[in-house]
Amino acid sequence: MYAAAAQYNHPPEYPVNVICNGIDEASFGNNILDKIYSGVVAQKGNGTCKINNPTNISETSVGWEWQTCSEMVMPFGIGNDTMFQPDPFDLKRFVEKCEKEYDISPRPHWITTYYGGHRKRKYT
Repeated sequence: MYAAAAQYNHPPEYPVNVICNGIDEASFGNNILDKIYSGVVAQKGNGTCKINNPTNISETSVGWEWQTCSEMVMPFGIGNDTMFQPDPFDLKRFVEKCEKEYDISPRPHWITTYYGGHRKRKYT
């Protein structure tokens, strides 16, 4: 939910603002989990039953997973400076997952090797 809010923070909802306001108010308490939950409630509401919806597996989701293993390795992780538990990107674990699921060895530098992107450009 937090990642989607950051990626799709657009009008008229502005989910980042809604979540941050919920965290700032922290009506459930002041420890870190209470604040995270306050953000969730601000965005999703305070239902009594928390059930995950069924996951629909589509060509898009399967294709994206395969593509991230084959050519678009994106080393996202969580550092020590967020409200979440640290979870650094582990290339070895990522490679093992891709080899197990798709029988593919990831190429972490393929995109920049093929398309470039090492040189910083100044845009005017």
